Amino acid sequence: MKISTIILATIISCSLSYGQNISDEENPCNDSRYLKLKEIDLDEMSDREYQYFLKKDESCSNSKNILIVLGPIYTIKKSIHYIMTRMIKES
Repeated sequence: MKISTIILATIISCSLSYGQNISDEENPCNDSRYLKLKEIDLDEMSDREYQYFLKKDESCSNSKNILIVLGPIYTIKKSIHYIMTRMIKES
């Protein structure tokens, strides 16, 4: 009984692995160049800077939307990991 529960929890945990948070390095909202450009008035940006800013701004918005959707999944994954750890310690 306990082994089948552990196997089921492992399968669920693996299936939810895509719900991990984006690390600071991968998060487009934390891009150093983007952050510097956010402080500059749009009229003062070159065309190239403006294009880069638009690209990163869109990526940042998309990543925020993804985190809103996947946030609860990440919480469930953490809960399953906690339960699995306790079950293994008890067996």
